[in-house]
Amino acid sequence: MVVGQKLTAQKQNSPYSYVQMVEALAHTGPHGPEHQVPKQQKRAMHFLQTHLNPEGKVFNHIAMNMQELQQLYLDTLGGNLLGEWHPMGPYTIEEDEADGEGTGRVNCLAFATASRWYAGTAGGGLWKTEQSGIYIPGQPYPWEPLTDNLPILGVSGIVVNPGIPDELYILTGDGDGMTPFVSGSSQNYAAGDVPSIGVLKSADGGLTWDSTSLTFTGDSLVRAYKLITYPGSVDTMFAATSEGLFRTDDGWMTPPDLVINSTVFDVEFHPTDPQIIYAAGTSVLRRSTDGGVNFSNAGVGSFADVNPSQSCRMAIAVTPALPDALYVIMAKLDTRGMLSLQFSADQAGSFIEFTDESYNVLCRDDPEDDPSGQGNYDLAIWADPDVSSRFIVGGIDLWLNAFGSWSKLVDDNDSPPTYTHADIHAIETNPFTGNLVVGTDGGVFHSDDGGYNWTNRGKGLSITQFYHFDIHTDYIGFPTLGAG
Repeated sequence: MVVGQKLTAQKQNSPYSYVQMVEALAHTGPHGPEHQVPKQQKRAMHFLQTHLNPEGKVFNHIAMNMQELQQLYLDTLGGNLLGEWHPMGPYTIEEDEADGEGTGRVNCLAFATASRWYAGTAGGGLWKTEQSGIYIPGQPYPWEPLTDNLPILGVSGIVVNPGIPDELYILTGDGDGMTPFVSGSSQNYAAGDVPSIGVLKSADGGLTWDSTSLTFTGDSLVRAYKLITYPGSVDTMFAATSEGLFRTDDGWMTPPDLVINSTVFDVEFHPTDPQIIYAAGTSVLRRSTDGGVNFSNAGVGSFADVNPSQSCRMAIAVTPALPDALYVIMAKLDTRGMLSLQFSADQAGSFIEFTDESYNVLCRDDPEDDPSGQGNYDLAIWADPDVSSRFIVGGIDLWLNAFGSWSKLVDDNDSPPTYTHADIHAIETNPFTGNLVVGTDGGVFHSDDGGYNWTNRGKGLSITQFYHFDIHTDYIGFPTLGAG
C-alpha cells in the first residue's frame, strides 16, 4: 500500500481463520491460560462465530447487507421494505430511581446547536436529540434514530457541516468493538462485531444516506475510529482507521489520499493553526505542518522515560488555552493499563513524562496497586479549553488532573450526581455551551460544572447490543433477551 495513493476501498482479507483467532486469544500473550479473557473479546468472538465465510474466515457482513439492501431497493423500485415493525426498547434501565444505568455504548458525539446533539453508537447507528437529551417524564423520549433504513451500523465519527447543519457525515464501523489477540510477538486485531463500510453522507438531516468515495466492501475488514474536519469547512476531512489516515479535499467526492498507511486511533488539529495536525497510532505519533498532505514521525525519539513500543493505543488532546501543547496518553500492550502520560509544550517537538505507569488511572480500583485496564477498548483524554493545567482522562472511570494533582471525578459504583456509566469512549465540549458531554458503555452523560457532577442524558437511546432472544410459548408479549 503506497502512502498518497488514490483509492475507494481496501482489500483486507482476514489473515486468520476464526479457529486460529480463538486459539491465539486463549493461549498466547497477555490473555494466556493464567489470565481471564476480557468479556468484550468473548462477546465479539461469540458473535463472529456465526458470521463467517465458507472458508471459516471473518468477512464484512455489514457491507454484504448494504449491498443486498441496495439491490432490494432496485428490485422493488424504492418500495416500502421495512414492513410494520415497532420498537420495543429498552429505552432506559432504571437500576437507580434518580437516574438509570443507560442502555448501550456511545462511541462519539457531535453538536449542531446548543441543544441538537448527535450520538454515534456501537451497533445502533446514529441518533439525534433536539433537547440536549433531557427527558421530561410523561413526554416522548428525546432521542430519535437516523439510520433505521440502513443495515445495522456502528458509528465512530460524526461531522456536521457548520454552514449547512442538515449536511451530515458519519464514519461507519465500531472500532472500539475490535477483538485484540496476540500471535507470536505481534498484536493483531480481528474485525469487531460491526466493521466499517466507509463514510456515509446525508444532505437532509439523516432522512436518507449516500455512500461516498471512501467505501469498504465485503472482503474489507476495516476498523474505524475518528472523523474530523478542517475548522469551518467540510471539504477537507480526515478519517482515522485501521488502514491508516484518509484525507479528502472535496468532501469525499473523489477518491481520497491515504496519508498514513498504518493504524490511526486519534487525530487533532492545532487549536490556532490548522496546518498543524497530530495523528496518534498504536505506538507512533505523527505530525503534519502542511494541512495533512504529508506526515512525519514526532515524539518517537523525544518521548520522555518510556519505550513507546510497549504501547497498544494512544489518545491525544489539545487546548486553545495553551495552543502549542499536546497531551498524549498511552495504554500498555501487556496489561492494557496506562503506560505513560506525556506532555509537550512545543508542538510535539519534545516531551516530559507527566505521569508514569506507577499511577494507573486506567484501572478499576487502586491506581497505585492495580496495573490492569481496558486501554485498548476505552481510552479518551480531554484538555480544558480555558485552563491549560487541567485535563481529564477517561478509561473505566473519569480522572481529573488539576495543577498536577490527580483525583477521581466519578466512579461507576457511585450514585448520581457523581456517577457516569463505566467505560468512557468520548469526552467532548459542547462548543455552544462549554459544557462537558461523555459517551460511555451506558449512554450519554452531561456536566455543567467541569466534570464534578453529572446527569444522564441518554434516556431513549435504544441501542442495547443483544446476543440472544427467545419468546415464551405461553407469554408471547414477554420476550427474554440476552445482552452484554
